[in-house]
Amino acid sequence: MPESDSSRRSRLSGLSQRKSGPEDEPPVADFPPTDWSIVLRDDRSSGSALERLCRLYWQPVYGFIRSHGYTRDDALDLAQDFFAVLLASERFTDLQSHRGHFRSWLLASLRYFLAHRRQPGSASRYTRRAEWLDPGQAEELDLLATTQLDPERAYERAWALGILRRAMAELEAECAARNRGELFEALRPYLPGPGSPDTDHWSGLGAKLGVRDSALRVALVRLRHRFADLVRKEIANALPTWDDATTIDDEMQTLAAALTG
Repeated sequence: MPESDSSRRSRLSGLSQRKSGPEDEPPVADFPPTDWSIVLRDDRSSGSALERLCRLYWQPVYGFIRSHGYTRDDALDLAQDFFAVLLASERFTDLQSHRGHFRSWLLASLRYFLAHRRQPGSASRYTRRAEWLDPGQAEELDLLATTQLDPERAYERAWALGILRRAMAELEAECAARNRGELFEALRPYLPGPGSPDTDHWSGLGAKLGVRDSALRVALVRLRHRFADLVRKEIANALPTWDDATTIDDEMQTLAAALTG
């Protein structure tokens, strides 16, 4: 039986309400500066930090352009030009006016770029190419262009999906390092995210893994908590500081809304 919209919203709400506890690791105070805080310093290290963020955020940029009605090739072409300009330190908008969120600064910059764009298909004057723009990964984003989402909603949805994808990949690596890869693969469908089923439909999973149902549920709770922590870490990297809990909580709510709206 497919998961109901109310059930999905409940799980995603639980993800957004996850708060860090004393048992969580590592504490935010031990993290190095966020990439966005390095960009805001606008010094020699800012270029590398900005490129790292652009690598992580190319999908929202592509999704926003694609949702304006451009073909896949034209959207990728324009995204290439946008990142070439951005990484050449041609600032479209004042960094300080968007100190809170890299995501909002990036979107403001993209809007400015599209308003002054060259015609797709004409020769680009930029030689630098963003190698991380992978046409093979654009299929999921192309689906956003066929929905009723407006470009800004498509941007938010692509951002949220990217956050979840990276957090899930890190959780998978952590479980593999602890020889818990089989457990992770069994419980992956029950972690928060679009389309994951309710635990009422996992009958027989404990027997298949050779563990009691109660132990399986405890493992799932722990994985969900760790997954939420990793999502918060991904979000925080595009904020001025790791320990702005209020802003991170707000962003978690925005993420949940982007996935369920």
